[in-house]
Amino acid sequence: MKNYFYIKNKELFDAMKNDIDELEAIKTDIVTTINLTNKDWKFKFQYDKETNTIHQCVNGRVYKISVDYIGPSDYNAKQKGIDDLTIFDFWYNTRSIGGHLIFPTNRYKVNEQSKSINEIRSYRFKERIDYFLYELASWYKGENKVQASKNVLEGNRDWLLQFGDFSGYIKFFKLEDFVSEKNEVFDLSSFNDNTYEVITCHPNLDNTKAYYEALFAAYTNNYGDYIKGCVNAIKKRTERMGKQIL
Repeated sequence: MKNYFYIKNKELFDAMKNDIDELEAIKTDIVTTINLTNKDWKFKFQYDKETNTIHQCVNGRVYKISVDYIGPSDYNAKQKGIDDLTIFDFWYNTRSIGGHLIFPTNRYKVNEQSKSINEIRSYRFKERIDYFLYELASWYKGENKVQASKNVLEGNRDWLLQFGDFSGYIKFFKLEDFVSEKNEVFDLSSFNDNTYEVITCHPNLDNTKAYYEALFAAYTNNYGDYIKGCVNAIKKRTERMGKQIL
């Protein structure tokens, strides 16, 4: 049975979940914030109110851009038995500008299916932004041999290379709270008193046993701790970006 707090706030909770990433407000705020925090960037993001779409032109190629939430998954939380009050709390605290990222919508083949960067982030890592960033960092260093993500990242090479390297990507999107000073990606499920451990597995070969065991553990273990760590990092990113929206 759903708890009293959820029932009393169901209208707000459902409104927060209802296609929020398609709202004009969040798209305009993200475009404005990213452009303002990267004032000298030559490839500006543009929001078209008529079509409710974001575009970016990079070296003469126009990319359609999507916005998506990068916080904990309520579906996965429910699968792990997380209570409704906790789910409501993390939605309320992470449905902010720091809780969203933008991605090009171009799709490339993964196991006979076409996927975008955001789709591999979602289905491959069960919404875990830390493991997605880890594979992205590996790709930038030329070490990612995992076909399930490599093909899509390679397909979007020109878009990704506008940031130079992983450090440039992190700086551009103000993701410094998700990595160490050396740009090692934090394992958000290791959150403890405002500190994290870094992800240490290395996907040097496709289907390496240790790496896939680590991914499986990320899907199935410590999701409650992941929620705490992810909320903490997103709140800091929102402060870093200097704006909060709901």
